Amino acid sequence: MIDHEITGQKLHDSRPSADTTTLGPDEWAILATLCDDDPMYLELVAKLLDTERKYQTMSRRTGIYKALQACFETSALAKAPAIQRAETIRDLKIAEETGDVETFQTAWATLKFGQVPPSTEGK
Repeated sequence: MIDHEITGQKLHDSRPSADTTTLGPDEWAILATLCDDDPMYLELVAKLLDTERKYQTMSRRTGIYKALQACFETSALAKAPAIQRAETIRDLKIAEETGDVETFQTAWATLKFGQVPPSTEGK
């Protein structure tokens, strides 16, 4: 860092969350892998995570939904597909938590292949 090179001392940032980093290098690498190394999708996810981090310490999270919506509106991704992908990821997480195998498979197939798998009922 420049301050260390010039003064020989590390700059102390007095802001409350200055030393708190949400993601380290390993986490960023994992996140990039999860985003299939798509820089536009990684940018959107980073904005969403940063928005969540900003509201995390607030006692009232009033306005978080508008802030999250703004992330989608300013994203380089098209709005509708980005929202659909986020909803599918949410459905995947809920299905995993509740043990709903069919919904999990459908959500995973939609993320992986971009389509809903054919129904296996009646076979």
